[in-house]
Formats: sequence, C-alpha cells, structure tokens
Amino acid sequence: MQYKTIQVDHYRFTHKNQTMSIADVYENEINTMSSQGWKLLGIHTVDVNRDATGCWDAFWGKSKTSHIVVDVLVFFRD
Repeated sequence: MQYKTIQVDHYRFTHKNQTMSIADVYENEINTMSSQGWKLLGIHTVDVNRDATGCWDAFWGKSKTSHIVVDVLVFFRD
C-alpha cells in the first residue's frame, strides 16, 4: 500500500481577491488524485508555528513567529 499527502495552507484563502475557495482546492485535489487511482483517507488539521522573519526584520533585529493552520489531505492506493 502507498500513501501520499498534500498540504493546503489556510492563509492562502484570506485575501479578498482570492478567486478559488478552500473547498474548490479540496475538490480539485481530490478529483485529480482520484483520477490517478488514489483514494482519500482523511483530512487532518495541523497547527504550525513558523518563523516569520523576513529580510527587513532580520536587518532590524526583529523576530516574530506566525501561527498558521494547515490541512493535510492523506491519500492511499494499493
């Protein structure tokens, strides 16, 4: 049995001009993987703290951590 995961970051869907909703992304990913013989096992939400330090923050000695939510789509096939 084989497993495959796909990560979907929620922060990508917080902008007003975003044309694709998070549900549309899920639908596209599930349909694409299904056409390749993969079956959806589940969707798992993971909270991630990541270093948000950019060039300017590093220059000024600032450091901050951002909290994001990531969904992991887990697929399997025989």
